[in-house]
Amino acid sequence: MKYYQNKKHKDATPFDVLTDAPITDDYIIPYGKYKGSKIGDVPKDYLLYIYKQGLNDNAICSYINNMQRPKHLEGKQIINKMAIIANSNGGGKDFQPVEAGTYTARCYSMIHIGTVTEEYNGEKKEANKVRLTFELPTEMKVFKEENGEQPQVIGKDFTLSMHEKAGLRKFLSSWRGKAFTDDEAKAFDITKLLGVACTLGITHKVSKTGKTYAEISSVSTLMKGMAIADQINPSFEFSVAEFDQAKFDALPQFIRDKVITSREYLAMQGTPKPEAINAESLAPQDEDMPF
Repeated sequence: MKYYQNKKHKDATPFDVLTDAPITDDYIIPYGKYKGSKIGDVPKDYLLYIYKQGLNDNAICSYINNMQRPKHLEGKQIINKMAIIANSNGGGKDFQPVEAGTYTARCYSMIHIGTVTEEYNGEKKEANKVRLTFELPTEMKVFKEENGEQPQVIGKDFTLSMHEKAGLRKFLSSWRGKAFTDDEAKAFDITKLLGVACTLGITHKVSKTGKTYAEISSVSTLMKGMAIADQINPSFEFSVAEFDQAKFDALPQFIRDKVITSREYLAMQGTPKPEAINAESLAPQDEDMPF
């Protein structure tokens, strides 16, 4: 697979809405795109999408709640607000971000999110997005006892563009240690990044809600003579344009939430274009470099 250059998202979880009259799969949708259809026949991702857009229908919200719950909780009322967080860093309420510092790292995941509309400083802009994720082999932690130690990981989203002013082009130029020529930039296959080592600078920032998070602030080639451990996580590649359900199901929830709002995904589902997502709420030596 080659990538060549030529609602607002609510913070509510599926457990936040509580009703006294849950519905079943035979419930008939009374309005909208699937009016007249049984709710059990409506695509799950579409239901999650309209839920996150702020659906004001307690009966359907209750159904989506139960759809998201483990089997042993179906039909039961959840009184306390619960958050189900699934992400590649281990997630959960005790999650700690990667410490700020400089690390050896290796790119192991490339996810083509698709074309989404983001809102920043009141302006809406459509952009084709891709996410690169890196493992940090010196930072091993036990996230689940059954898996033993695993490397901490960190990712960064980019607009899929190699324009001279694009963030992706600047990032890759810094990574390989030299600028791209215009000819190189016109047909650069970003899947070449999988398995490639680098040095990452990581800093901490605080969100508007007061949460501290880690962010990739810089990238460079490995220093001459510096060694890095062999790749630990298997390479992973997903593209919404070449949709694979099994790979989609393996994505962290926050990435799936982005993918299902993309123009490409919605076109497959025959779903209307969503509102903008608020963007304010996220080596070898030169001669051996594959790019």
